[in-house]
Amino acid sequence: MRHSDLNDSPVVTRLADAANLLQQAYSQQGMTLAVEGLAGMGKTFFLRALAAQARADQRWEVTYVNADEVEHGEPFSFMERLLASGIAQDWDFVPEPQQQPIPVARECLRRVFHNGEVPGRVIIIDDAHWIDTESVRVLRYLISRVTRRNVLLAFGARTPHGSGTFGEFLRDLTKDTVLDRLYPLQPLTEANIRAVALERFGVGISHRTATRLQTLTDGSFLAVDAIFDQLTPQEVRKLHLTWDIPLRGVRLNESPLLVRFSSLSDPGRLTSEIVCLAGHELSRATLAMTAAALNEPVDLEEAIAAGVLSESGFGATIIPSHALVANAIRETVSPERARLVAQALAGETTGFRSVRHALRGATDWTEELESQVEFYVRGAVESHRFGNANEILRAALDLATTQEVRQNLLIELALVNLRAKRAYLVLDLFEEYHQLPPSILRDYIIVMLGAHLPEPQFDLVRVGTILQAPTDAPDERTIQAFLAFFMVVMNMRSASPDAVLTLSGQAKMFFQNAPEDPTVLRNTHLAWMVGPQEYTALLDCYEMVSHQRSGKLQDPVQTLAHLQTRVDGLADSAIKIDCLVTIAGAYVSIESVAQGRELAEKSADLLERGFDPFAAGTVRLIQAHCLLLEGRLDEAMALTELIEETSYDVMDLESRPLNAALKATLSAIMERGDANAYLDHALRLHEIDWESYGPDLAILAACEVARAQGDAQGVIAAATLPRAAVLVNTKRGFMTYQAHALLDLGLIEEAKQLIAKLQDLRGTSWLELWGTLAGLQARLAQAQGDSSAARELFERAVNNPVSPLALGLELLDYGAFLAGQGDASEARTTLLRAQLHLQSMGALTYANRACQALEKLASGSKLKQRHAFAELTNRELEVAQHLVHGRPNKVIAEHLVVSEATVRFHVSNVLRKLHATSRAEIPKIMQDLE
Repeated sequence: MRHSDLNDSPVVTRLADAANLLQQAYSQQGMTLAVEGLAGMGKTFFLRALAAQARADQRWEVTYVNADEVEHGEPFSFMERLLASGIAQDWDFVPEPQQQPIPVARECLRRVFHNGEVPGRVIIIDDAHWIDTESVRVLRYLISRVTRRNVLLAFGARTPHGSGTFGEFLRDLTKDTVLDRLYPLQPLTEANIRAVALERFGVGISHRTATRLQTLTDGSFLAVDAIFDQLTPQEVRKLHLTWDIPLRGVRLNESPLLVRFSSLSDPGRLTSEIVCLAGHELSRATLAMTAAALNEPVDLEEAIAAGVLSESGFGATIIPSHALVANAIRETVSPERARLVAQALAGETTGFRSVRHALRGATDWTEELESQVEFYVRGAVESHRFGNANEILRAALDLATTQEVRQNLLIELALVNLRAKRAYLVLDLFEEYHQLPPSILRDYIIVMLGAHLPEPQFDLVRVGTILQAPTDAPDERTIQAFLAFFMVVMNMRSASPDAVLTLSGQAKMFFQNAPEDPTVLRNTHLAWMVGPQEYTALLDCYEMVSHQRSGKLQDPVQTLAHLQTRVDGLADSAIKIDCLVTIAGAYVSIESVAQGRELAEKSADLLERGFDPFAAGTVRLIQAHCLLLEGRLDEAMALTELIEETSYDVMDLESRPLNAALKATLSAIMERGDANAYLDHALRLHEIDWESYGPDLAILAACEVARAQGDAQGVIAAATLPRAAVLVNTKRGFMTYQAHALLDLGLIEEAKQLIAKLQDLRGTSWLELWGTLAGLQARLAQAQGDSSAARELFERAVNNPVSPLALGLELLDYGAFLAGQGDASEARTTLLRAQLHLQSMGALTYANRACQALEKLASGSKLKQRHAFAELTNRELEVAQHLVHGRPNKVIAEHLVVSEATVRFHVSNVLRKLHATSRAEIPKIMQDLE
């Protein structure tokens, strides 16, 4: 499955492409650029971005002109517009009767390049398909005579191009040349749409939502943008807590994807409709039999030649040329025709496809359909094809003709999706479930759906009523036990999880009275909730977490080993995964990272087999976090991409910002992508009330991003966020960052106090995964002038590593210390070791710092810095002076009236040019250079 990130964003890529095309035009003294695409694909956005970038460059004059459909038939009307824009200021052009295009073109050349001057110009012409015929002839004459004279001519034209049109001419002119460029804009993909959401809101959206958006808009850039515009601020704030977004009423009036379809003959159109209505590939034989059942001719070759349909599997099957084309064609088909085609397809297909077509082709609910649906759904659930079961039940629900049938389908639909941990798929029916006849089953469904709302409504009163209801029915006792268990889950996912032990004891009592054999149940959809032994084991795991949280867990290693042995003996199931995940997280919290990863990997293997745990998102999150701590950065990054793809379809929605925190951290360490973009999403973790696995990951990410940018003050700001002070389930890695930052800034006394505090917390409330105590003490001794102690402590730190990244950074610190002591040879050896170690694990940010330190050591840095100082731009000098005074990026941005992103860019340039590894070095470097 394709993963999305900011690199997929059409906004990001198009802005970058605009800048690159301008640079190419500048370097080769001109260019013809043809931007083409269907209506709504963003041609105007791109051309405006090109104009904005050119104005910002301030190298060539910029002219932007639109052609107008109204003037399409008026001779030379566009040339009037173009010349009125000021490219020939002394010419008041008025077209005359019988005027010829070539003389007009020659006069344009003379006036634009008056007195032999060759001014640089960017001339942008949008909606070029509306340019009148005479103006087209003038432009065709001009293009080859101006675009090698410091002129960039950029045209935007709508596709498809008719034969002999100006758009066709521009495409042919630019498509196969080295100096000119054709820039086609395609419909947005699902990955594009997700990336736009991430860039715009700082939060991603699900694959499912992006696909719906793509289908609704035909991939139109403008339509997607319009839908995002309609989200309210409150909805945007809740995006990280929801499974879907409201898609309000933007629909293309006439799809631009239908042009080729509309030109087909009747047989070609009918054939295309059958293939597109099918929604899956069709063999030639199935297509022929379906058409015969409809008594219709088949003209497959015409549809293929027109690009509406395509062959697949070396011609064995037929598919639409594009999913968006198929959707656009389906929209044109009448309901009656769609039903007839579905009826025909139902007789020619099998399994899921046949049942789906039968439902689409039906007008009434029948006993035969009921049997088909019941048989199919039972098999789909048994084989974990919950998505198919959901789709069939949804289609059946649309056909329900009586209240009893609809009520039964509603209950089955809810139970299937609750079994799959996808209750969010039926939240749109939440109010209707309240109208069902009262029963424990109905109330169970209402409680569970309420817990999945964007603002959860866990109805404790209704739960209490269910638990207190006297019953001997196996189904109802199963529901009671499960809800008692689920109360524990919801308490753990609250701001005050203090009742876990009490609620767990209560749940165990309910499981003692619940059936152990699922075959005694009347409703087979409840069978997954049967398993007292498994649920009791999970409750014991939750109790262990509660004890660990309160600091009352005695002998954690032995406790975890005992729990693990017990869980290993359970049959493979979703509950077993939840047990393993809980134990894995506990292992990480006691610095047993390898054991945590191994259990997470075992859980992931079970997850791949189709089990659906409550902690489906946390499984791979722990695995990725452990890989990060073990220095396996590429593997960790790959896993975060998979998590991003699935985190919108799991119950533990906190895995979304947690994964963003890991991506921000990895991006900062590896110099891969925009870490700040992921950080915005990560920090929304603090809007979630409960503490999940790794509740400090967002703070750690903020610290890492700031450290990677050489911003010690930013590190301290992140480490002292209000959230950091109230976290319970944390090992305070952010304090390690904070202590190093204090040393970077020369705040020795504050650093000393913090390091002393960490020494007291060591092994209990503070772990050394993010840097050792010896490494901190070594830097403190160095700052205090105790070189002997510093050397001894550095040796202890690098010879007793706790994590690979911490080792690399401590080698870097040690090398800098040795260089400062004048021990060039040993410093070089240590820095080279740091560089190779960091580079081998993919930590390019810090490997580059080691490389810079080696270069500085090798060249006698002062002379090199003097040369570099002379290369600083005026703006970079201003930024450097602010750094001398220790000002943070936000303050610098306010002084210079620019964005913080611009300041970060300039700070990075200053550090690179002056061969500094952090902002803290700038004051001394600048002082030495004065």
